[in-house]
Amino acid sequence: MSLKSNGNNWWNIHSYLRKKNIVVYFVHDPHCDTCRARLKGFAQDYRDWQHLKTEVVAVLPNSRAELKSLGDELHLPYPLLSDVEGQARAAFTFDQLDQLRPPTVFAVDRMATLYYHELNDAADPWEEEKEVLNEMEFLESRVLEGSEARGELR
Repeated sequence: MSLKSNGNNWWNIHSYLRKKNIVVYFVHDPHCDTCRARLKGFAQDYRDWQHLKTEVVAVLPNSRAELKSLGDELHLPYPLLSDVEGQARAAFTFDQLDQLRPPTVFAVDRMATLYYHELNDAADPWEEEKEVLNEMEFLESRVLEGSEARGELR
């Protein structure tokens, strides 16, 4: 998956596989208050995400210029990726390109295993972000346990 980011460069998932965990948040509408709160939640805990060797990215159906404005407005430290055609969303969610899906989060651990986290618009977006963070802590602990069992250094 290669997408143009709000930083005007290409972001490619293959650059991170086996090196970092990845959290991919698919945002359905950058004007949705709940989605904006989730974006801010990921930003608020960004140091925790980095400590877990996790790259956070948000994928939105907007142009790079719109994403640059959004990232600046919300002071987001992580990449916002432009998926105007919906191809990345379709690749992850296995949907038809013309079907609108609720916001979703996928996590990819450092072993390149894909996990799905269902979001609930009725739930507290700050708590949901914490749930995803806790899931990544668990996944990272499994990677570290496996490395220690094999006698590998991090």
